Amino acid sequence: MWLRVSLWKMALPIWNASAVSIRRLKTITRDRDGGAGLIIPFMAQEYIQAMLFWTHRQFSLGQIYPAQAFNLPDAIYWTQKMRDKDDAADAAKDLIKPPEIFKKDTDWNVWSETLITYARSQKGVNNSAPLAYVLRDYDVPTQEMLFFNDIDEKIGRTMLAGPQFNADNATIYDLLKSLASSGPLQPFIRPYEP
Repeated sequence: MWLRVSLWKMALPIWNASAVSIRRLKTITRDRDGGAGLIIPFMAQEYIQAMLFWTHRQFSLGQIYPAQAFNLPDAIYWTQKMRDKDDAADAAKDLIKPPEIFKKDTDWNVWSETLITYARSQKGVNNSAPLAYVLRDYDVPTQEMLFFNDIDEKIGRTMLAGPQFNADNATIYDLLKSLASSGPLQPFIRPYEP
């Protein structure tokens, strides 16, 4: 059974925070005539992807995400944020290298800052938040906390629970284990080995 989405009238001027845009999103009908299936204009697809991106972000940060609050300026803004996110991630991977293996004569402060800088450049699976969120000093963020950019907000607000967090936590654990080698960090990692 095919579905046909009658969004052909959904052009840029229609996207607003009114019930009209929500109703147009809900106009999914069954295609009983053997048609081509889903028909969604390109920009409508882009804006739906932007809304999905925004929703995933809000969920992973523990924020509310009412669909009625998403309007045309939001769609344009979050479409650009999706594009910027991909470009920035590719650039960061090439520039920032992982820290060296921690040795007995290594300065802990310098090494830990290098590790955090590297973790900030690596995307996790939890809404593409930088892996540095796993290493933050507090478990639950408060609403009063202020963040100066999107990366800091993702690091500061991404929830430390759920299967995506567990995957990111395992990635950081594997990184620390490989950087500890048989050096002075090994006694701190050994109790957590399976």
